[in-house]
Amino acid sequence: MSGTQRIINIAAQRGAREEDILTPIRTTLASMAPADRITAINQKNRIGRTSLHYAASNGHAAVVTALLEGLAPKQKMAALNQKDNYGHTPLHRAAELGHAAVVTALLAELTPEQKMEALSQKDNTDHTPLHLAAEHGHAAVVTALLKGLTPKQKMAQLTQKDKTDHTPMHLAASLGHAAVVTVLLAELTPEQKMEVLSQKDCFRKIPLHYPAQTANAAVVTALLAELTPEQKMEALSQKDRYGNTSLDYASLNTKRDDRRGFQMKSLLEDLQEQNKTPNKPRPT
Repeated sequence: MSGTQRIINIAAQRGAREEDILTPIRTTLASMAPADRITAINQKNRIGRTSLHYAASNGHAAVVTALLEGLAPKQKMAALNQKDNYGHTPLHRAAELGHAAVVTALLAELTPEQKMEALSQKDNTDHTPLHLAAEHGHAAVVTALLKGLTPKQKMAQLTQKDKTDHTPMHLAASLGHAAVVTVLLAELTPEQKMEVLSQKDCFRKIPLHYPAQTANAAVVTALLAELTPEQKMEALSQKDRYGNTSLDYASLNTKRDDRRGFQMKSLLEDLQEQNKTPNKPRPT
């Protein structure tokens, strides 16, 4: 490894805790020809990770900015889209580990098309950065990833599926991350919310099936918030591959004498009763 590469790697892993770290990296990179600079930034180790991967993983937003500043748009995208042996880009690493400031630094000054390209990269299990942020409960990262997207672009990200057909919403709902659910649904129209909530995975489960099964009332409430009565009934009536509705899963928990299961069953039954379409009076 060259002395230049050593400076870059040290800065990426140590970050900006010492002020004398960033000055050498900026000076070193500025002295290099453009082609040599991008080669140095994109040099990989044995698990396929670059300096940008490590800066992103360790939460060093200032180093990320230093590594990317001055790059031409194509060079910047080449650095952002480098994948390690697990298919992770630097954005995947920042999203998974909860570094919202790094996400912002990685996406700074990208065009809408470039941002969508970075957000749409998939790892070896077809997870996008949004999948990983949702899975690990990082609401601030979800906000940073979706910031500035048009409604159409946001819907494209929310409906991305992994190898088991899970969307980011499936992962957030199944793992109990109510705050992430709320952020994912923010600013969507009722119709868009229903499109997100109606996505089915490989078991033909919608996101609502999972918190009903695990008796997570906070997530159920977040999923159904602000839907019309008709939409709530539509979501509650959805069946999976085995013919089970969300209420069916809640009922299974009551057979195990699960207190939370009884509470969930009661919540879903109340929702069904409250949102039933009243019978129209017969004409006389």
